[in-house]
Amino acid sequence: MIKELEILQQIESITGSGSQKAKQQLLKDNWSNTMQAFMQVAFNPFYTTKLNKLDYSESSVSTDTGELNGYKEFSDLMSTLLEAKAANNDLRAQAVELVESFPVEVRKTLVDIMTKNLNIGIQAKSINKAIGANIIPTPGVMRAQDKPEEVEKWGKFYVETKYDGVRVIAKVENGKVSYWTRNFNEIPAEYMQGVTDAILELCGTTTNIFLDGELTDSNRKSVSGKLNRMLKGNPDSNISKDFIFNIFDIDSLSTLENGKGTTLYSDRRERLEDLFGENKKWNYIELAQMWICDDISKMNDIYDEIVKAGGEGVIAKKDGIYECKRSKLWIKFKEICDCDLIVTGFIPGEGRREGYVGSLECTDSTGKLQVNVGSGFTDADLEILNERIKNNELIGKVAAVRYNERITDKHGNESLFLPRFIEVRDDKTVADAIEAIK
Repeated sequence: MIKELEILQQIESITGSGSQKAKQQLLKDNWSNTMQAFMQVAFNPFYTTKLNKLDYSESSVSTDTGELNGYKEFSDLMSTLLEAKAANNDLRAQAVELVESFPVEVRKTLVDIMTKNLNIGIQAKSINKAIGANIIPTPGVMRAQDKPEEVEKWGKFYVETKYDGVRVIAKVENGKVSYWTRNFNEIPAEYMQGVTDAILELCGTTTNIFLDGELTDSNRKSVSGKLNRMLKGNPDSNISKDFIFNIFDIDSLSTLENGKGTTLYSDRRERLEDLFGENKKWNYIELAQMWICDDISKMNDIYDEIVKAGGEGVIAKKDGIYECKRSKLWIKFKEICDCDLIVTGFIPGEGRREGYVGSLECTDSTGKLQVNVGSGFTDADLEILNERIKNNELIGKVAAVRYNERITDKHGNESLFLPRFIEVRDDKTVADAIEAIK
């Protein structure tokens, strides 16, 4: 074990150009069962030791009286800690005793491994690359992109509420539930008992799956603060009594291991619907609401209603597999903004809007922003706009426009995504400049 610890110290010391390749080569050349055990403990997110820190001596003489080889002691202790609910005083004492049996020079490195604080300039993906195999799991959650214009190309898609909480993965495995943050730090399950009981009742015999969702508070208090205190082992009293786990996805554990799944969103959603049955709200857990859309305008209406009710926004989802990365299959809409633009022209309506305005051509005060506003009109708005056109009282007027994001359109022009007409501002004569439009 001493040799492997010294190799890790050498890896840490390598800097400069080409250091990553050099680190990987040194690790590959010195790979052993002991080194693999070290890497699993230090970098496998599912291998939790429950040791945040160890108060050990940095100067005492090694307690080992013979030829030092603590591999069995290390492996046994790590296995015990993996299964333990917490690192009690006895287990901490065993850990300190093991560390102090080693020479002073390598103790810190060993402690960094055991407390999962090893920082040697190499991570799990680089380790796997060096060895040529997926030795260390590198799980991730599926994350949404900020490319709202992509949704217009989709056709049929799905829309879910975007929650203002903390992203949580719940692993259901062999009748037990464990909880993980989006960065795969383990959340102590003892603080999640209400959620756990509900999940086990929900899933029944269904196992070896994970549930993806957002942890919120029924009292709309900050969940992130509560979570941080839980991770530090210093939770609030009755911390979980107001938790709600809003579940929006399900897939097999192999998806986390492989980095992507094989099941389409529509099938995963159907599986969730079947588990929940008619009751979408349980104590501590809820099924995220979902709508099926075939055009942007319907999503826009849903978005506005959610925001009016105090929600954060929506996630648009294409019918694809679960990808453990930021994916183009999920697009988030979480910001709504208003601006004032100059009306420079209009396009006549067609179909249902024949004889009325189809869209308004608008720009900012600098002329750099080019926007066609074609939604948001009520029947009364259309009548008023027609009257203004007849009386030459529309062009040059300032219109209030609601939108989600400033974008560059397919022609390379600065524009707005999902612009909606609010009203003509007769009280204003000057539009916003592009610099003020975010």
